[in-house]
Amino acid sequence: MNEMAFCVTLDDGTTIAYDRKGSGPAVVLVGGGLDDGAENAPLAPALAEHFTVYNYARR
Repeated sequence: MNEMAFCVTLDDGTTIAYDRKGSGPAVVLVGGGLDDGAENAPLAPALAEHFTVYNYARR
């Protein structure tokens, strides 16, 4: 799995890892059902020039 910088724990106890890059309006990168965040990772640096980009690992 792609190493993620942050984690959030949901009410059901599931932990989801995510990266946050940039600043500005939020953009959430949504990958496929088996994506660990690596699929969309190349998009984050370009988008982070104008947005806060959240890229998360699917459950």
